[in-house]
Amino acid sequence: MKKLIGLLALIICSLNLAAQNPISLSGKVVDPEGNPIPNAVVQLNDSIRKLSDLNGIYLFENIATNRINLKCSHTGFQFFQLSRSLKPGENKLDIVLKYRELNEVVIEEKAKTENLQKLSSKDISGIPSATGDFVQAVLGAQAGVAINNELSASYSVRGGSYDENLVYVNGIQVYRPFLVRAGQQEGLSFVNSALVENINFSAGGFSAKYGDKMSSVLDITYKKPTEFEGEAVLGLMGGNLALGNASKDGRWTYIAGFRYRANGLLLGSLETKGEYQPRFWDGQVYITRKLSDKSEISLLNVYSSNRFTFVPQTRSTEFGGFTQSLRFTVFFDGQEESKQSLNTTALQFTHLINEKSKIDLTLSHFYTYQQENFDVVGQYRLDETNRDFGSDDFGDVVRNLGVGGFLNHARNNIEGNVTSFKANYGLQAGVHYIRIGTELSLEQFKERWKEYEYIDSADYALPRNPDQLLVNSSIRARNSLSTERVQFYIEDELKFKYPSGNELSFNVGARGHYYGYNQQLVGGPRASIAFYPKVSRVINDSTTVKRKVAIRASGGVYYQPPFYRELRGLDGNISPNLDAQKAVHAVLGAEYGLLLWKRPFKLISEFYYKWYSSLIPYELENVRIRYYGNNLAEGFARGFDLKLHGEFIPGLESWISLGILSTQEDILNDRDVDYLNQSGDIIRSHSFDKVVTDSIVRIPGYIPRPSDQRLRFGMFFKDEMPGIEDLTVQLNFLFGTGLPYGPPDFNRYKDILRTTSYKRVDVGFSKEFKKAGKKYDNFLQHLNSLSLTVEILNLLDAQNIVNHTWIKDVNGNQFAIPNYLTRRLINLRLNARF
Repeated sequence: MKKLIGLLALIICSLNLAAQNPISLSGKVVDPEGNPIPNAVVQLNDSIRKLSDLNGIYLFENIATNRINLKCSHTGFQFFQLSRSLKPGENKLDIVLKYRELNEVVIEEKAKTENLQKLSSKDISGIPSATGDFVQAVLGAQAGVAINNELSASYSVRGGSYDENLVYVNGIQVYRPFLVRAGQQEGLSFVNSALVENINFSAGGFSAKYGDKMSSVLDITYKKPTEFEGEAVLGLMGGNLALGNASKDGRWTYIAGFRYRANGLLLGSLETKGEYQPRFWDGQVYITRKLSDKSEISLLNVYSSNRFTFVPQTRSTEFGGFTQSLRFTVFFDGQEESKQSLNTTALQFTHLINEKSKIDLTLSHFYTYQQENFDVVGQYRLDETNRDFGSDDFGDVVRNLGVGGFLNHARNNIEGNVTSFKANYGLQAGVHYIRIGTELSLEQFKERWKEYEYIDSADYALPRNPDQLLVNSSIRARNSLSTERVQFYIEDELKFKYPSGNELSFNVGARGHYYGYNQQLVGGPRASIAFYPKVSRVINDSTTVKRKVAIRASGGVYYQPPFYRELRGLDGNISPNLDAQKAVHAVLGAEYGLLLWKRPFKLISEFYYKWYSSLIPYELENVRIRYYGNNLAEGFARGFDLKLHGEFIPGLESWISLGILSTQEDILNDRDVDYLNQSGDIIRSHSFDKVVTDSIVRIPGYIPRPSDQRLRFGMFFKDEMPGIEDLTVQLNFLFGTGLPYGPPDFNRYKDILRTTSYKRVDVGFSKEFKKAGKKYDNFLQHLNSLSLTVEILNLLDAQNIVNHTWIKDVNGNQFAIPNYLTRRLINLRLNARF
């Protein structure tokens, strides 16, 4: 008995000793080749979580038991789990993470006959955006696209103005506001991101079925829900509610969205301080009804109301450099108010005649009424400031360069109606798919334009006249336009697939356009050819990669008959003898499938050249385009675009793009003549009626177009935060070199100065409180997903320039004072899907 008691005491002491000496566990996380994996998430017994360091090392201390449940995960690798008891003295355990198995990676898509790229519409609402226009945010990172104003929905493609871009929603052409002159007035764009199903984009060389513009096509299709779905977004600058559903038999579908935006918080970061009252809202509904197995009818209706009121108070702008630092200060009185309302209704009928042919009929109507009223008085000072960093008076005013004032007045309004009827017919005939289409449009516009600007600069009015008071600029016009246009096209798609696996596709067509106002008929051919060679490669015994390579050439003749905005000249009157602008496209590109980090990627590259003739020169003032009202120029655009997109992080699509561009135009008959009089003095004139002894002729030649942005880089990157569950980061980065500008005297040959580069980084941090497909026992069970996003807009607080204010001092020196865009701002968005 004594021996038994002693043995039990010894065992108890041993157990107590073991309990008093907790163990530790460490190890190294490596890949199959033995390389360390940093930032791997290592979890012990479902409670303690650690991250491996830069050398892949992890360490757990003070473990109370030798029974462990060890888990490890890292993006791009298989999940690791181990449950067992540690052996006595065992305190080191290495973890080998295997790559995610890819039995077959296919990098290919259906052979396309058109020069269109399908943009990702997945999770577009997660992209950080100053305006909440997520489609524009996706578009801005594409190759060839330039966005230089985060307050506007306008964009430039390969050197063209926004008016050179086609935008369709469900086949209906979208029109931009006519009277907006600044991005903060623009309001909501037409496209509601929550309703989008597909986004197709072409930066040039598009097919004949698309209309007559010289630069690009953005083709957007709205959803047809198969079951109930919804999305609600609420943020500091507005919100969005979208609902969609389908009937049990699938014959009825609908999706509707309501958006409201009051971005006073964003506008408050501008230099001009005052009371901003922006109120923008719209409602959209898309309904489809199957009449039979072969027929369907759909209705799209969009109504929007944008109202912008602003009472400016003060503005202070610092500009200049090390040689001279200047400060421009303005005190305002008055206010500005702009209103826009538009309604678009489209009724579409689709009928399958048989298995090989179908017909689409569309009747649409666009109506808009827009007003622009402002009376703004400003008193300004232009001062030079102390630039000596060591001085106690650094930043203080050293001397005054001039004082002055100005008065801006406007009473502008426009009413427009566009009614269109469109018919398209498609026929499959063997390897051919033939499309024929026509469209008749009736356009009516009424406009009253009354605005002037008076400048009292440095104690005298500009222009200066001692006998009378003159305004610096004045426009008075009343326009009425009623006309029609007819468009028609035919195209043929051919696809050939050879026994070797190679594929060849053609798209050949022609398009014509008759515009009744100038009674001009234009048209020309368009074509593209794509070759898809069969390329496949075996990586190892378990992984086969099939790459789809495409080599494509496209081009054609693209006329752009004038719309109302192009018809309106600098004096406000419309020009009856304006011809269609013309562009000849030549595009050579390639698409190549890549396998990076054992994940599929696609690399797209294109070389392009565009030759312009009958161009209508224009000048860009913030977002307002002022056309010269005549076909005065010819020009060109040439460059190279590159885009790489894929899953840099597994399951998360990202992309980068690069564009190199040169676009210039030559203003015809723009020569300047310097005349030398008898005294040898130089007199410059375009018309000189005196006898001169000599003359010197200067021909400016080619000058940059207003959208000549030589280098453009865009990136959208999405990542998951290591060690923090359900937290993702979205980064949207844009960089573009400076744009041309010049003094506001409407002499295009002077617009050869360059702004500073455009730099913008927007970042968003999204926390998912519920993931789709995961079960919850609380109120979250009624939602598919719920996330909160914190956006830091303009993370680098870059001072991007949108345009310039020009001021003269008493000595006649002219100063270009930059007008900056928005500064750094934090925004919150709550997004729920159900």
